[in-house]
Amino acid sequence: MDESAAAYEVVDREAIRALDLQRSSFDSLRARVGFLLSAATIECLEPAEGDAQELSIIYRDLVLFAEEAHDYNRDEHLKPLTNYFRLAITLLTAEIVAWVVDLAIRKDASHGEASSDRFHQSDAAVSGRREAAEIGSVSVLNG
Repeated sequence: MDESAAAYEVVDREAIRALDLQRSSFDSLRARVGFLLSAATIECLEPAEGDAQELSIIYRDLVLFAEEAHDYNRDEHLKPLTNYFRLAITLLTAEIVAWVVDLAIRKDASHGEASSDRFHQSDAAVSGRREAAEIGSVSVLNG
C-alpha cells in the first residue's frame, strides 16, 4: 500500500469514528430529551389536590401528546431530511454518470491517439518502402 492510500485510510477511520461519536452523542441527547419530555408531560397531567383524574383520561392525554409529537417530528424533521437525502442521492448519481462519461471520453481519446500513432507509423513504413523501391528501380534502370 502506498503512502497516500495509507494516509487516506487513516483519515477515513477518523471520519468514521467522528461520525460514530456524533451518533452516540445524538442518541444520548435524544434519550435525555425524551426523559425530560415524559417527566414534563406527567407533571402537566398531575391533578391538583382534590382533583382525581381517571387513568383512562391520563392515557388519552398521553396518546394525544405522543401523536402530536409524532406529527411534528415527521413534518419538521423527517420530511426535510428525506428530501435532503433524495437530493444527495440524485447528485451522487449525476457525479457517477459524469465520471463514467469522463472515463469513456478519456478511453476514446487515448484509443484514438494510439490508433492515430499506429496509422502514422504504418504510413511512414509504406512511404519508406515505396522510396526504397523507387531508388532500387532507378538504380536497376541506370545500371
